[in-house]
Amino acid sequence: MPLINIEEYINLLMNKTGRGIPYTSSKMSLFSKWNPDEMISFLYSQGMLPIEGFKVKWSDWVEELKASKFSFLDKEYGGLRKLYKGPDVDVFLFPINICNGSLMEEMNGKNGVSFNDGIALFFHKDISLKELQALFTHEYHHVCWLYFHQKDEESVTLLDSLIMEGLAEWEASARNGHDYYAPWTNLYSDKVLNEWWIRTIKNKRFITGRSNQFSYMYGGKFGLPKWIGYNIGLKMVESFMEKNKTLLPYDLLQLSSEEIYQGSVFHK
Repeated sequence: MPLINIEEYINLLMNKTGRGIPYTSSKMSLFSKWNPDEMISFLYSQGMLPIEGFKVKWSDWVEELKASKFSFLDKEYGGLRKLYKGPDVDVFLFPINICNGSLMEEMNGKNGVSFNDGIALFFHKDISLKELQALFTHEYHHVCWLYFHQKDEESVTLLDSLIMEGLAEWEASARNGHDYYAPWTNLYSDKVLNEWWIRTIKNKRFITGRSNQFSYMYGGKFGLPKWIGYNIGLKMVESFMEKNKTLLPYDLLQLSSEEIYQGSVFHK
């Protein structure tokens, strides 16, 4: 299973001198396409706590992981695979940089990133099990969507990304309650979301490649509000599910982005 031997992997990180990561480890196959500098830069950009200078905090995080969170995630992984009939992938766990104010305030001290063949989760040691469950559900749901639709980082359209984020957050809240919605949810009124959909996002929905979609998902450029794509995607899914309440999680994963979009309030 993907979480087995994570302690060995963490020990490799802890014992490594300098800022490098033991990228030659088979446990880092998820990042094998990158060179060491690219990989460490990526992990830091996603919120990983720096290793050098923070070894005490890393140690505290590892102890907390071993005490309760590892066994919880191990069990959770098995439950999610059964629920979604999803693939077996690698899962990497990292302490989040608690000195990063925006991560702690805007993301509640947690973050995740998913690929076709793996997940990386970043969180602080005091995260509740419910918050961790919501984060893991969200990220593993992404993996399942990519798996069932045979898409990757380069082939997903902007509409795919909108629906992926909306579905993942819908599932996370369905399992944990609306109290565990991500901080970016419900920032804008339906009117504002519809205006930005018509003004900008609708005409860009066929853009492929996640790297070309950041502005439309996260906002901040072209006058787009922050997290606008995420909010539109969630509203699409919510409005679709209002009319399709009996759909099971696995069945929902099989629907195309276009089907969900056409069944939402944005299709007029």
